[in-house]
Amino acid sequence: MHDENRVALPDLSTEQRKTLTLIYELYYKQMYKMAYAVLRNRQDAEDAVQETFYRVCLNAEMFKQPHGDSTAALIHVYTRNVVINHYHKKKRRSSMISDAPDADVLIDAQAYDLAFLMAQAENSAEVRRAVDALDAHYREVIILKYYQNKKNTEIAEMLGLGQNVVNGRIFRAKKMLHRLLFEQNGKEKTP
Repeated sequence: MHDENRVALPDLSTEQRKTLTLIYELYYKQMYKMAYAVLRNRQDAEDAVQETFYRVCLNAEMFKQPHGDSTAALIHVYTRNVVINHYHKKKRRSSMISDAPDADVLIDAQAYDLAFLMAQAENSAEVRRAVDALDAHYREVIILKYYQNKKNTEIAEMLGLGQNVVNGRIFRAKKMLHRLLFEQNGKEKTP
């Protein structure tokens, strides 16, 4: 995280330091899990968490109630934004190495229930590989919905998106998962 564009951390009061320490202890695992779920690399996930916490420290005045819902939501938003930035940087680096274009995913009109997809998969590792293959914004809603058991309204609030946007992303992500799982299993797509 050595970057000449970084701003020095502000002088923090003892109370702010205690609050930030508590926030770190409360949210580190959640931040790391989110980062790792998207970046799929321990070091990248740790870097993203460090960057997130740096940004939290820069805005320490916004984090006065460590256990509050607004703090949890802000931590999620900060982590999400940093992770997405890291993901795009990583993708740009890998695209410089490989000239292979990303596959376009066509969206059909029919939705499939994720429970059906999981029942069709031979094991959860196969589902996880399919989830990992999704673009970050689709992967994020699936992880929040099915791995962290969040309601669509909660996801919309956490991501600062409209309910319809979240519903659409979940719908499209489930369609993509359906296709990926059928491709992995060598089965024909259902109509």
